Amino acid sequence: MIQRIFIAIPLPEEIKKDLIGIQNQYNLPVKWVDSESLHVTLLFLGAVRSDQVSRIIRITEKIVNKYSTFFLDFKKIAYGPNATIPPQFIWLEGEDNNLFKRIRNEIDQKLKSEKLYYLSGQHDEIKIHVTLGRIRKWEWAKINPEDREAVDRTVDFKIPVNEILIMESKLTPGRPPKYSILERVPLKISE
Repeated sequence: MIQRIFIAIPLPEEIKKDLIGIQNQYNLPVKWVDSESLHVTLLFLGAVRSDQVSRIIRITEKIVNKYSTFFLDFKKIAYGPNATIPPQFIWLEGEDNNLFKRIRNEIDQKLKSEKLYYLSGQHDEIKIHVTLGRIRKWEWAKINPEDREAVDRTVDFKIPVNEILIMESKLTPGRPPKYSILERVPLKISE
């Protein structure tokens, strides 16, 4: 059996609530992400064999357990990625974070060296973000460019990274992906 696996950072409930409130302020052709699905993706593995998931979890635990808790800073809500037209998403943009990159790259390299996943080219430029919604491209294209709502909002969210989640994404045609947590991996408590 094949499972779609990714590694993520959960968001605190109060930040999820704030983000849902922000979503409700826009009148755009967007499929909004529900509160339970909001997260920061650390690494998307894609399709992996079910018999390899336990090894992915063990390797991730071994790496993550070496690191102490830290924070991610988010300062802007914008169209993403970058300035692509039409945009693909509305997202919460994160500030660059070397510890995030180090953990992510270490997991990426170890899992690839163990031949546990094979995606390539997706990690050339790491952009820390939370996807708030996906643009409905056909509806977007029908809006006169001058009438398209601007999305460029300054925010100040500090998200604690206390644990890493190994998650599964199940796809159902015509519905948003359904995420489930397979394992929670805590970071060391900062002193």
